[in-house]
Amino acid sequence: LEASGLPVRAVFLESNSWDTHQNQGTESGSMANSIRDLSTALANLANGLRGKREWTALVHTEFGRTVRPNGSRGSDHGHGSLALLAGSRVRGGLHGDWPGLAESELTEGRDLAVTADYRSVAWEVLRAHLGESPPRTTFPGFEPSSLSLFA
Repeated sequence: LEASGLPVRAVFLESNSWDTHQNQGTESGSMANSIRDLSTALANLANGLRGKREWTALVHTEFGRTVRPNGSRGSDHGHGSLALLAGSRVRGGLHGDWPGLAESELTEGRDLAVTADYRSVAWEVLRAHLGESPPRTTFPGFEPSSLSLFA
């Protein structure tokens, strides 16, 4: 995009085939292939923009997956999930609460617990990108909590 000379400020991409109810795979299979494609795309983005401009990438899903595999060697829809944030000013590490995978910490005995609202992550990304807080109408009625994601 930068080579085109267009004044690009934001890009949204969608990736399908992450709904892995069967034959999910760890080192090979649909999930492993999707993760490999995503990691290659992020590495190419980082390498292409290194030293040229600041950048941020937010990878997020609309639902979580169950902790344990189902009978079809896949996983079903769950509550908690994760978001991956990468970029030139992103503070590395795990942000938010991690209750662990003990049976007593799982929601309904099968899902990761929801410990942070994805809108707080998106809010911080928007604030870092815009240089100021986004309009309150971005997430009506929502009060973001700081996760200190950026340096």
